[in-house]
Amino acid sequence: MSLRTSATRYAKALLEVGIKESDPVAIERDLTSIVKAMTTHAALQRALTSPRIPLTTRVNVVRAL
Repeated sequence: MSLRTSATRYAKALLEVGIKESDPVAIERDLTSIVKAMTTHAALQRALTSPRIPLTTRVNVVRAL
């Protein structure tokens, strides 16, 4: 799967959550925090983008953050 395809899939899922939760400010805050953490910590970025790390593990990492 290409990076663009993955990004599109995540963007659509995020939009659905945003519509359902009706709190775009909270979503923006959370996304900003994740982006900042990934740009600050290379190991975190590798862990969250690596196909070798199981999806459930990546989800748990994001939830913990």
